[in-house]
Amino acid sequence: MFEILVATNNDYKLDEYKELFKGYDVALYSLKDFHIVDDPVEDGNSYEENSLIKAKSVQNSTEMVILADDSGIEIDALGENLPGIFSKRYAESHGGSKKYNEFLSKNHYGSEAHFTCCIVLLNLKDEPLYFIGKCYGEISKEVTANNGFGYDPIFIPKGFNKTFGELTKDEKNKISHRANATNKLIEYLKNENLI
Repeated sequence: MFEILVATNNDYKLDEYKELFKGYDVALYSLKDFHIVDDPVEDGNSYEENSLIKAKSVQNSTEMVILADDSGIEIDALGENLPGIFSKRYAESHGGSKKYNEFLSKNHYGSEAHFTCCIVLLNLKDEPLYFIGKCYGEISKEVTANNGFGYDPIFIPKGFNKTFGELTKDEKNKISHRANATNKLIEYLKNENLI
């Protein structure tokens, strides 16, 4: 059994990873499972830097392999790389996800956009290991039912006529940025005969 500590308190994110690793001999734990309290300041300049900040902030609490990620959406209409690594903060500074999604769908629908997810693995090799996944699409004309979180209700992935928020878990886990990054990680672990 290959054990991984996912550096998150977000149950939704942990469940998503558990779905993505289904069928592999991998056990995933969250910070809550070990009563690790952690809320690092994500002040990096890239997804890689922010994911490493999250992973390193719990490194003194465990010898387990640590997985941390950082993700965001980049909407072409807002300018290069925006909101990107500031995705969560952008929404919060504009009145929260619901309000900001309404603004984006009203003012920037049809704009090309993509999600990026950067996963880092610590405590496996001497150096951190990075796995990056992307998912391309566009901004929807209206905010849809929200089964996901963040920008999911306004992002229509390429090849679909529904938003991330409307997709089933299985549908999303086949194409999402986190799924793409995780698949690269799984391939690596298989090649190293760890799973």
